[in-house]
Amino acid sequence: MATPNIADQSGQNTTPEKTYTISELLESFPTLSYRIHVFVFDLRSFREKSDVQESSQARLNESLDLLYLSAPYFTPEEVHAMKHTLVGARALETFVQESLDERLERRAKKRQDSKDFRICCAHDLAPGLRGSFQHRPEAAREG
Repeated sequence: MATPNIADQSGQNTTPEKTYTISELLESFPTLSYRIHVFVFDLRSFREKSDVQESSQARLNESLDLLYLSAPYFTPEEVHAMKHTLVGARALETFVQESLDERLERRAKKRQDSKDFRICCAHDLAPGLRGSFQHRPEAAREG
């Protein structure tokens, strides 16, 4: 039975968002594991010089989300569920943002002279996402 929406006096919905564990998320969305594999692959191969890199870059450039959690990789329902998936005690969105903030802070210290503070998909974003989903690239090959 679905939880009814409960509104407070201001009319705001006060029903807590459903949260998922990683296993619940992957069970709820059977193709998500493969989609995550492609997404992490694209993040990691973004700077490689090859035809694969061009495809990866094209897909990443289609994403409109700051953390790249959107089409063409994921459906809106998957994104919503992913952002409400718990990694430890934090939501995935918070986990990835904090991981990225940490990396950017370290990068800022290293890059003061060059003034190049852009994130690197392969080195900054991919490790946080791969770690949060306990993604193992070899698992996709095992099939």
